[in-house]
Amino acid sequence: MTDEVSADLQEAQRAFRRVLRGRMTACNVPDSLQGGLERYLVDRILPGGFLQAVLCNNLAEACHRADPVNLHYLLELIVFLESYALDNVWGSRERVLAWTITPDRIEL
Repeated sequence: MTDEVSADLQEAQRAFRRVLRGRMTACNVPDSLQGGLERYLVDRILPGGFLQAVLCNNLAEACHRADPVNLHYLLELIVFLESYALDNVWGSRERVLAWTITPDRIEL
């Protein structure tokens, strides 16, 4: 029974990841950022500095840390987060630290 439940949970998580990827793609979040966002939203692992700044709602820091491609997609990231991310997982440094299981990786 436990193996069956575990297999069901794993399949549900895979399905959720597929939906999440589809939503990121629909919001024009670039592939290069999707993995970090997925790991943060599903596995609670902090992404790199640019995404951390976006998640913490620190626009100035996000602009400083962005390369030209990521800077171009800043609005798409915000639209995705506003549309699909839970309110308690982004929007401030405190929310990000409360959500993550890797608080030692915070750069801000």
